[in-house]
Amino acid sequence: MRSHDRTMVLPPEAWGLTVDRTDALMVGGCSTLDLAREYGTPLHVVHRDRLLATATAFTRAFTSLYPAAVSVHYAFKCNAVPGIVQLLRQAGLRAEVCTPFELLLAQRLGFPGPAIIVNGPGKTPEFLRLSIQHDVRFVVVDALDELTALDAQVQALGAHVAVLLRINPDYVPRGMNRGSATGSRRGCAFGLDLRSGEVDRALDLLKEKDRLHFHGFHMHIGTGIRDAADYRRALHHLGPLIERTRRRRLPIPVIDVGGGFGVPTTREMTTLEMLAYQGWGRLPSPARPNATLTFDHLAEAVTAGLHELFPMDEMPELVVEPGRSIVSVNQFLLLTVHGVKQRRGVGTWLVTDGGLGTVTTPTYYEYHEVFACNGVHRPRTERVQIIGPACFAGDVVYRNKPMPPVRTGDVLAVMDSGAYFTAMESSFGFPRPAVVAVSGTRHALLRRRETFDDTIARDTVGATASDGPPGDPAGTRTLRFAVLRTDADPIRDRIADEIVARLESRGHTLATLDDDIDWVLNLTDAEAPRAFKRRSRTMFVVSLVALREPVTDMRSLTYSTLIRTLSNLLVCAVPANGTRGNGTDRQPELYLTTPEVGFYHYPFDPDRACESILPVVGSRMLIANRLTADLPPRFGTTSLVVEQLKHYGKELDRLGVLPAPFPLRDVLRQEEIDDLYRLFQVKGLSYGNLSAREDVPELGDCTFWMTARGVNKAALAGIGRDVLLVTGYDEDDGTMLVSVPPAHDPTTRVSVDAIEHHLIYRSFPEVGAIVHVHAWMDDVPSTCQNYPCGTIDLADEVVRLLADQPHPERTVVGLKNHGLTITGPDLGDIFDRIRGRLLPQVPMFG
Repeated sequence: MRSHDRTMVLPPEAWGLTVDRTDALMVGGCSTLDLAREYGTPLHVVHRDRLLATATAFTRAFTSLYPAAVSVHYAFKCNAVPGIVQLLRQAGLRAEVCTPFELLLAQRLGFPGPAIIVNGPGKTPEFLRLSIQHDVRFVVVDALDELTALDAQVQALGAHVAVLLRINPDYVPRGMNRGSATGSRRGCAFGLDLRSGEVDRALDLLKEKDRLHFHGFHMHIGTGIRDAADYRRALHHLGPLIERTRRRRLPIPVIDVGGGFGVPTTREMTTLEMLAYQGWGRLPSPARPNATLTFDHLAEAVTAGLHELFPMDEMPELVVEPGRSIVSVNQFLLLTVHGVKQRRGVGTWLVTDGGLGTVTTPTYYEYHEVFACNGVHRPRTERVQIIGPACFAGDVVYRNKPMPPVRTGDVLAVMDSGAYFTAMESSFGFPRPAVVAVSGTRHALLRRRETFDDTIARDTVGATASDGPPGDPAGTRTLRFAVLRTDADPIRDRIADEIVARLESRGHTLATLDDDIDWVLNLTDAEAPRAFKRRSRTMFVVSLVALREPVTDMRSLTYSTLIRTLSNLLVCAVPANGTRGNGTDRQPELYLTTPEVGFYHYPFDPDRACESILPVVGSRMLIANRLTADLPPRFGTTSLVVEQLKHYGKELDRLGVLPAPFPLRDVLRQEEIDDLYRLFQVKGLSYGNLSAREDVPELGDCTFWMTARGVNKAALAGIGRDVLLVTGYDEDDGTMLVSVPPAHDPTTRVSVDAIEHHLIYRSFPEVGAIVHVHAWMDDVPSTCQNYPCGTIDLADEVVRLLADQPHPERTVVGLKNHGLTITGPDLGDIFDRIRGRLLPQVPMFG
């Protein structure tokens, strides 16, 4: 057999990796073989510390060389694993999003609207509306039709939007195939055409629009660019446009040069190389060292290009949108070889557990290095076909790849998997892989491996019943509802009719109050609100009222009305003054409040109103208690953990984050208070709770103490009254299981957040204590949906959010419209971390 020994051009050190004395591949202080054994494969491995260093170096290169302001916005489309994006946010990067999903993810991860740029072609009216409502910094307009659609949305919402125009500069970077040249006039349809006058027509339109504000130009010339000078040459193409814009007396405060900068460890194939590889299997040469492929060279080229277009005192703010250049080199993919097929005169096939669904398209047009993890420097004497496990001839990782001899069970590392691997992978017959982050000798899951249940979670027929089994996400079920209307109000009733019409168009069923229904839309009067007497705790109530004009304290009025109507959500409509830009009346403003003291508002839009209502009425309450007098005698009076709860309950009060309990008797009749207790076992409304794990093995494998509902946390009485031991839950029954001593208060009930705490303790054994407060902290990831407290839906979402964090056992997550959930090994650790950082104002949806 002819030798194909080829020494790799780039060693593992090019990726910040090393080898141990057995020639096994190492990342930080961790063996890739150990990671594969612990987490299974396929497995994406993120080099956490190097990722942060790369992001910092990118920003530093531009801020040190460019003479004006610089904003660095990470391109979510490149890799949107939440744990990775969160790290980049910590490094100071902002967000560039191209889809509604990416926008909502950015919001969940704590990016404020002014830190987000919305980009991409073909934005739907819904996406444009969502962008406006999130108050994003810029909407990058890609086409004339999009400019018209955006104007229609801002007029309807009475809003203003800052606009960048995306320009197609008709430039192809040298050596790039046209399919990757996004600035090519012939190869791609992105952006407004420089040659046909599209850009000039867009500028003239913007001068006519009173709510669209031109801020500058955006361009994107390609992906995997390996010559920084291409940016300077592309900017030169904008010269005549800059002059025409100045003649229109339009200032140009911002230039966005996009992203696409390549990395030194991999490269895209040229057009001829792609044809040779796809047609004849001729693998192109690997990436070679490139001394000019640095962030400093990129910053220098962009700065020089803008210097040619603007005098020094008019240099615009520079926006850069890196993606690949930051994440690609800091992530790799581990695959296990499950079979070796050798055919005389033909070659060798390595059958791995990751193929088309895992590596997707990048390896079809890019060269990626592959290492044998258990023998990095062994001679590459074989040329192999690396294929995946799917029953499909096109399931190919690499063709004709030089490799050392490989056996079944060996682990391979496909380098540079940080860009577009996780973003584009699919569940083509197999679950999508886990993602783990490594820092030194420590490693933690950023994303767990997909399961069978994950793959069918969205299905409503066949594998999943249409009305959902226990555990199906809220909002996937078809709901039945009724409308209670006892009087007439033109504003309120018009809004109700539009909401009902939207609900029916989404497949939900309008029934009568006598039918078996899931929830009630209660149309009542703000001055004399009436409660609907629900038949069970599983029935939800949304009350809708209208005012003639806003009052001074809308928060107080809406919350007291919520309590008086015994509702899960109160919607209050207030007429808006004035008209829209098109002369029509502006929509009423909706003010919404929840029992968790959530309060937010927005101009009425029936779709948005449905999006506020459905998560509430489609969720599943789990707040009932089953008290069992089986608490072991050793806990008859107290325990060390219970005493800690008492101590830190007082400290919560000293921190000023325990709002005064709501005076129920001031707004409810005794009959209504009795109903409240009958349905929800609530004797009063107080806010916040604490819990701490204590192992009581005779009662279960996940037991913890927690404060009772409606009690004063600053003066906890003790076990069986204000502090209760939770031992589990019965989901079918919607009941928390609570152990009490023989002498206990039979009316006591554990906090409604017990299900959330239980799922956290069960999912993360390292968590020893949890604190929930109606306060906020800066820079925390937060839930995106407004589920009520006491629902398994909110609990599941908090657990998912914690699972996305590098250290779920010691973190803070936000619950929008609600507060914070804070985990730690013990209560002392939690309070050491939050003292002086809690903010009393909780961010709301709006």
